[in-house]
Amino acid sequence: MLVLINLVALAQAVGLGPAPATWSLETTKAAPAIFTYAESAGPIVQMTCQPATGQVAFSVAMQKRLAAKKSGVIWTNAIGLPAPWPASVILNSGGIASTLRGEVDAISDTGVSRAVVEASTKAPFFKAFAKTGILTFTIMGEAVWPAAANPGCEEVPSGMWLGAQTSNREMIDPKG
Repeated sequence: MLVLINLVALAQAVGLGPAPATWSLETTKAAPAIFTYAESAGPIVQMTCQPATGQVAFSVAMQKRLAAKKSGVIWTNAIGLPAPWPASVILNSGGIASTLRGEVDAISDTGVSRAVVEASTKAPFFKAFAKTGILTFTIMGEAVWPAAANPGCEEVPSGMWLGAQTSNREMIDPKG
């Protein structure tokens, strides 16, 4: 056991440990803007803004696994109900929270749970997120706390700046 701990410490000291999670922003013309917080194992939080909709779709990885059994391509929970399952999702930034109706779905090949919810770009927590870079999610009692994104501008009247921990900043249109 002590040897294993020493090997893990050594691997991290020489940079062989898992890469820390980071934010990234992908924007292309005529496609949705996708703001992702991910680690080497995959995305933890993904925000997708479809142009001209005024909505942002969130997909949030959960530790809690609701899928219990797979029949064909359908996952069911412990009481036999098929995915997706309804869930309230709380989005919070700077003490400003919105509780939204969402759902928890199972990733088709693994059964791992992901919460899915949509919010208006006019939701008050977005303005706080643009200032602080901090956005937390609570789904079925489970909190997901991504590291802070680089905060953007103080004002959000015509657009929302979302830093992607790069040297440049991208602007996402408030209409999506």
